[in-house]
Amino acid sequence: MILFILLFICILFLGDSFTSLFKCKLSWWERFGLAYGLGLAIFTFGTFLSSFIGASFNKYTLLFVFLVCLITIWYVRKKRRIRLDLRIHWNRPTIPVIILGIVILLVGLSSLFESVVRPIYTWDAVATWGAKGKAIFSLGSILAVKDYGVIPDYPLNIPIAMALFYYFGEPFVKSIFSFYFIAVLMVFYGSLKRYGCGYVGSAGTLMLAVTPFVFFHSTIAYANLPMAFYYMASVIYLYQFFQDNNRGFLMLSSILVGIGCWTRAEGLIWLFPNLAVLTIYALRRKQWLDPILYLGPILVFFLPWTVFTKYIIETRSPYVGSALQLIKQLFTLNIETAHLWEILRYFYRQIFIRETWLVVRGVLGWGYIWPFFFSVLILYCTRIRKYSYLLSIIGLDILVLFFIYYGVANLGEWHRILEAGFMSSFNRITLYFFPIILFQTILLISDDIRRWRSIASAGR
Repeated sequence: MILFILLFICILFLGDSFTSLFKCKLSWWERFGLAYGLGLAIFTFGTFLSSFIGASFNKYTLLFVFLVCLITIWYVRKKRRIRLDLRIHWNRPTIPVIILGIVILLVGLSSLFESVVRPIYTWDAVATWGAKGKAIFSLGSILAVKDYGVIPDYPLNIPIAMALFYYFGEPFVKSIFSFYFIAVLMVFYGSLKRYGCGYVGSAGTLMLAVTPFVFFHSTIAYANLPMAFYYMASVIYLYQFFQDNNRGFLMLSSILVGIGCWTRAEGLIWLFPNLAVLTIYALRRKQWLDPILYLGPILVFFLPWTVFTKYIIETRSPYVGSALQLIKQLFTLNIETAHLWEILRYFYRQIFIRETWLVVRGVLGWGYIWPFFFSVLILYCTRIRKYSYLLSIIGLDILVLFFIYYGVANLGEWHRILEAGFMSSFNRITLYFFPIILFQTILLISDDIRRWRSIASAGR
């Protein structure tokens, strides 16, 4: 237990030190969430890179990687003259914030308890992630992923994290996902607080915390919730860049998208919405360098893994070629209409004929937030222009969701969707941008809440 706590503190310290390099003004809520997500990913990526020089996976390598990462970060801090600031700026908490903190703590502890008492049990969790993590830990080599587990071309952020946690307490391996869940809530609330949402932000975070499907993914060993964390945070900080033109937020968003490519195989496809909207922003502001700067950190995570899969474990990921092909088809409007029609027919059959009850259950699993979002969007349609960038990303996210199904049809791999089940695959993909949907809804509502409070204050 003591070693596990020490590991957790080291991850937070590494992540917070790295986050400070961007000189972004963040609340302590955001710092805590980012510290875990970034710290763990940097640790796993550094461990992965060490395999290129022949290092085995053991406690000495882990210590070496941690020290190298920390020394590098602190060297950059010294060069950029960034002072160490471990202070937590704590204001006297209001009653809603206290309630929010208690609920996050209780929900987080509930998720953690279920993760500890129940082993990794579902097929995807065992075959795709758990088996690889156990093999890396037991055999002491990253190369173990070639022979153990399924789909060896899937990135190794989560399997290496699992192998890391095996060293410090096997019962706590699944707690990785519970901490990602808490990190999602921390970044979500901290970002809303930065926009002055106040009480509405607290209510929105509570809605996210108790959403059944989100909580469910915090208790199973799937990489969808970690991917949701990285993508959600990348969109939030890209939107913040649109607001104040601080390139620190641009680079932070880029790093998060890059880690998404290091977490899920389809991470490259989710680069498209961010990059497309950023390009429009750059063209309007005549800041031609921004899209290029955005791609740089992403390639740092993407290229080494591509080299590893192709030349070391000698496997080829169909997702990379498919993603590039789909993006090319989208920009050239050269769409395979037969595949598109097949997708539309598939959705119609699943929703209205075969799995109607599963669709109803899926809606309930999201806690009614989808109809809530569209109702608010219609009610505040006059404010769409104010949030055009964020709404454009959400629209492209929905387009990407359908395009993923289109890509599966393009590859002739319908069996993967049929084996997983329609609602299962649909919900897991939707999870990536679901927090952004709720984030946008809270922003729209908070405008009127602030106006009403100002009127009430003036009338006193």
